[in-house]
Amino acid sequence: MISIIVPVYNAQKYIKRCVESIVNQSYQKWELILIDDGSKDDSSLICDEFKQTDSRIHVIHTVNQGASAARNRGLDEAAGDYITFVDADDWVETNHLEVLLNQINSDIDLCINSFIADLYYGPRPYQYKTIKTHDNIESINSFFTLLLQHSQFLWNKLFKSSIIKDNHIRFNTSISLGEDNIFILEYLNYIKGLSSSSICTYHYDQIDENPFSLGRRKRSVDAITYQLKNNCEAILKLYDKYNIELLYEYASDYFYTRIFERIFVPNIDVKCCLADLPVAPLKYFEDLPQLKVESISNSYIRSFWKGLLDGKKLTAKFYLNIYLLKLWLKTKIIKIVVAVKHAFRNAQRNAFL
Repeated sequence: MISIIVPVYNAQKYIKRCVESIVNQSYQKWELILIDDGSKDDSSLICDEFKQTDSRIHVIHTVNQGASAARNRGLDEAAGDYITFVDADDWVETNHLEVLLNQINSDIDLCINSFIADLYYGPRPYQYKTIKTHDNIESINSFFTLLLQHSQFLWNKLFKSSIIKDNHIRFNTSISLGEDNIFILEYLNYIKGLSSSSICTYHYDQIDENPFSLGRRKRSVDAITYQLKNNCEAILKLYDKYNIELLYEYASDYFYTRIFERIFVPNIDVKCCLADLPVAPLKYFEDLPQLKVESISNSYIRSFWKGLLDGKKLTAKFYLNIYLLKLWLKTKIIKIVVAVKHAFRNAQRNAFL
């Protein structure tokens, strides 16, 4: 049996679609655990209504403690041999569980499905290569190479319940950004093989994203720094255990890139179309081992950091502004595409009427 854990917070607009997509699965041996995390809208009532219609649906009402605490409660209650997670504002294709289960054998401890990001300008599929590995080292290498793009998401994966329970793997309730990535990294310590499918079965809704979701919450610089350090340390913990150089390179790329994207870019001062350099960036490296700037995958961010750390401020400023210009152009193009699509759809609708 598969236990499906769904944390629910103020999701009355989305939860019906989510639950119905699970009820309509081609594979029917499942239990659905809805954790109502102190919702203030009608989410609680909707969850209870579904509970009355299907004995496999369980509803737990708690005070608001966040997604990590809600998922931990779901793990405590789960009775299935396997565990997967779904976000309340997303939905799944009817073959989602079936495709996950078809990858399972005695040596496979982690299954991963491809997914579709539903965006304003249309659906965008993220397809992984079909992979099967048979030992821990091979699995970690595959995870951090072939599967790295968007592999940190929790919801397109199937976990073995016994591994989670035997090793007391839980979500860190003090972190609300990247906590799912830390959970996955800890789980990787205990697996033999993993499998991935190129079949897209999960819909990550970014068209009508829940405004109450944690991913949209504005955070302080100190909170972001704390979360980045915890994620980076989880990667380095794997590196210390297996001495895979790829993990050290990824930790370097992860930390430098996230600081640039999540702290510097949202807080920089732009004057006369030129951005000033961020203030006192080196304070974010306290308590961390020396990481490698050379491992940063984005060439503009890499050149920015090299210039900044070598004291070449003009070089750093140049690459910072080039990056911001590309980001601005990309945003403008997306807005134009969205506007054109909306205009086309409205024209079609008016013609039909």
